[in-house]
Amino acid sequence: MNKKNLSENNIRYGFFAAFLIIFIFLIGCGEDSSSVSSVKGEAFVASVNDKKLTLEEFEKKLNLEKKKFRLEGKSSLKAEELLWLKTHALNQLIQEELMIQEASKYRIQVSDEEFKKVLDEI
Repeated sequence: MNKKNLSENNIRYGFFAAFLIIFIFLIGCGEDSSSVSSVKGEAFVASVNDKKLTLEEFEKKLNLEKKKFRLEGKSSLKAEELLWLKTHALNQLIQEELMIQEASKYRIQVSDEEFKKVLDEI
């Protein structure tokens, strides 16, 4: 084996280990194996600082990720693929909220014109 193959194998093992840890964590959350909590009747899946990320936000993000995934030619999802999508969707929500909080902290604002300009460049 050359160094490139060893490096690729190490990356694969790292991803596998990370998914295994996340899987075990998600299974162990809560008495009923549910990772959804509720406060004042509103279900939430995570908390970023004091901001609760709702189950509805998570489901919207998950559905978006499922649509993206299916564009790659997959018609059905295996259990580990669904777990990966759920983890990815939750991580995306958390990262987005952290960016929003940081932008707010430093009073960073983007005008509609600046936003449209960036979209046109993409």
